[in-house]
Amino acid sequence: MKPTQFCMVVLLLIGGIHFSANAQKRGFRPGYIITQNGDTLQGVLKDRSPEPFVTIYNKIRFKPQGKSRTRKYSPEDILGYGIHDRHFISLPLREDSAFFKFRYSLDASVPNSFLRVIAQSDTLWHLEQEFIYDDNN
Repeated sequence: MKPTQFCMVVLLLIGGIHFSANAQKRGFRPGYIITQNGDTLQGVLKDRSPEPFVTIYNKIRFKPQGKSRTRKYSPEDILGYGIHDRHFISLPLREDSAFFKFRYSLDASVPNSFLRVIAQSDTLWHLEQEFIYDDNN
C-alpha cells in the first residue's frame, strides 16, 4: 500500500469514528423506523433526552442513512421503530382507571402511542407502555 493510500484509509477511519461519536454524543443511536406502507428505513434515531433528566419524546427524531436532516415522527406517522435492542409499535391504546384498577384496550378513536414489544408469538404479544416517573428531588 502506498503512503498516500494509507493516509486516505486512516482519514476515512477517523472520519467514520468522528461521525459515530458525534451521533452518540447527541443521543442518536443506530435504529430503524417502519413507515405506514411497511417499508423499513435504517438510520440513527433518539426517542428520549439524555441522562440525568430523561424525558421520553412524543415524537422520535430520525436521520435516514446517508442524509443529514433530522425528521420527527409521531405514533400516527409510522407503524413502529427500533433502537438498540428495543422495539416499539404504534397502537391506539385507551387507558381507563377507577380506584387503582387500570384497564387498557385498543380503541381506534384515541391517539396512537408507542408501546414497547417485550415478547411475541403467533397469537399473543406482550407490550409495555414506558413512562418516566420523576417525583423526587
